[in-house]
Amino acid sequence: MERLECLYIMRELEKGLGQRFRKAYTLKDGAVKLKLDKFTYLIKAGEFVVAGGDEFNDYKDSGFTQKLRKELNRRILKKVEMVKGDRLFAFHFDDATLYVQVFGKGGLSLYRRDEELLSSGRNLQAEDSTISSLIEHYPSKPLGAVLVKAMGKKYAKAFLDKHTDFIEKEEAGKYVEKAEAIEAFIEEELESARPHVIEKDGKAKDYSLLNEGKEVDALSTAIVEVYKAERQYAGEKPEMVKKRRVIEVQKEKMNEYLLNADKYNQIGKWIFERSSDIGRLLTEVGQRAVKRNDEVKIGDTLYQILDINEKDKKVRLKKAEN
Repeated sequence: MERLECLYIMRELEKGLGQRFRKAYTLKDGAVKLKLDKFTYLIKAGEFVVAGGDEFNDYKDSGFTQKLRKELNRRILKKVEMVKGDRLFAFHFDDATLYVQVFGKGGLSLYRRDEELLSSGRNLQAEDSTISSLIEHYPSKPLGAVLVKAMGKKYAKAFLDKHTDFIEKEEAGKYVEKAEAIEAFIEEELESARPHVIEKDGKAKDYSLLNEGKEVDALSTAIVEVYKAERQYAGEKPEMVKKRRVIEVQKEKMNEYLLNADKYNQIGKWIFERSSDIGRLLTEVGQRAVKRNDEVKIGDTLYQILDINEKDKKVRLKKAEN
C-alpha cells in the first residue's frame, strides 16, 4: 500500500474501535484475520491491512495467531494509528499493541503496553513521513523521489502533472516553503478520491484512488477484490508462481512484438511497391527540387510534404486534401 492509500483507509479501519477482540486466524497464504465483536480485519504483512475478509476461512496452524488469541482475548480496541505517519499501523488494545508494516518485507509484532515484545517476525521501524519532515531529512534528493516516499509513485505523478511549478528533478530542499501546498494536495485527494478496481482481461489486477477503473464503495473492498483474484494461485510453490508470472509477461511481449511486426511488414510492403516514386522523391530532396507544402505523387495517391530533413534525407508526408 502507498502512504496516501494508508491515510485514506484509516477511516475504514477506525470503524472497529470500541469492539472486543475475539479470534485470530492465519490463512494458508500467510494472511492474518482478526475477528472483533462485529468487525473483521484482514492483514497481509508487507501488502495491506483492510476492513473485511470474513469470507476467507482456509486456516492453518500458527504460533503467532495463537499468541494473539492468548494475549488479546476480549481486549477492547482503543485506537488505530499510523506510526509517525508512515506505513506502519498500530492497533492499540487495552494493554497491548499490534504493529503491522505494509511495505517492503512487511511484518507483524505484538507488544505489551510497557513495550515488552511478546511475539514478532522482525523488528519494525517507522520514519516520519510528513512532507516537511521528508524535505528536511532529504534536502538534496530530487523532489520527485521525496514525493514518491510521501504518497506513492502513481499519486506523486498525479501531483506533478497537476502542479507544473513543482519540478521533479530539482532538489527537494528548494521547496521547504511550499511543503504546505503539497500537504494541501494530499488532504484534497483524501477528500475527493474514490477507490477503483483496475481490471485486465476480466480480472482484478490492481486498485487505485485515481479514476482508472470500476468504482467501489471502499478501498478495503477494492483491495479484497484484487486479493481474491490473486488467491487462485494460493498453494503454488513460490518458484512456480514466479515462473508463471514470467511466462505471462513474455506472452504479452510476444503479442506486442507480433503486432509491431505486422505493422512494420505493411509499411515495408507499401515502400517496396512504391520504391521508384520514393527514390525519385528522395533524389529531389537531395537536389532541393522540392520544399515544404509541395504536393508529390506516390503511386496513385497525392501527398503534401509536411517537413524535410535534408541532412538525413527524411520526408514527412500526409495525404493531400482534395
